[in-house]
Amino acid sequence: MELSNSTEKAAFYAFEGMLSTMLGTIVGIISRYLADLFGLRNIFILSASIAITVTIYTRIILMRESSFSEHPQTHYKKPIPRK
Repeated sequence: MELSNSTEKAAFYAFEGMLSTMLGTIVGIISRYLADLFGLRNIFILSASIAITVTIYTRIILMRESSFSEHPQTHYKKPIPRK
């Protein structure tokens, strides 16, 4: 998506704000329903295990990305020659 003028940028940011608010409301409703269904203790255990899993995967991804950043010129476009 190319945002070439201020009208397109404003429309994009308005849509993003509206979508963010709607998703926050939906997540709140679903999480309250799950808490009533399973109990707060199970929800806490589930969220803690998800947080640990995501942390491990994020560290793995960041370690892989750091190996690419050691030689950035081999992975991207050719550098612009200096004058």
